[in-house]
Amino acid sequence: MLKGIFSRLLDVNQKELDKLSKIVDKVNDWDKKVKNLKDKEFIEKSEELKKRIAKGEALDAILPEAFALAREASWRAIGLRPYDVQIMAAITLHNGKIAEQKMPDLNAVDLKGAIRIIEGTARSMGIQIVSQ
Repeated sequence: MLKGIFSRLLDVNQKELDKLSKIVDKVNDWDKKVKNLKDKEFIEKSEELKKRIAKGEALDAILPEAFALAREASWRAIGLRPYDVQIMAAITLHNGKIAEQKMPDLNAVDLKGAIRIIEGTARSMGIQIVSQ
């Protein structure tokens, strides 16, 4: 019985990871396009996303593009590129779920994408970073 509970729990977890992996694959596809943007085009693209959100486009529809922009912004601004697993954590936060990572010194990098996407919407989110 106990084995059945654990296997179902792991199966649900794996399904969630598979779903997140598909979104991260789309983010990685956008990465290639975003890297080629000049600084002015980068700002214009960010403004375009804000306008699309303001017009009512669903956040989930622009999520891969927005996270690719956030990832590139992190690289350009501070020289750190969030890993795929950090993007997964940010997507999880965007979905209103709890994300936990065991990656010392890099915990805050993944939050830029989540904060960037939620910026300009009425939603709020609490973030707690615990150092070990």
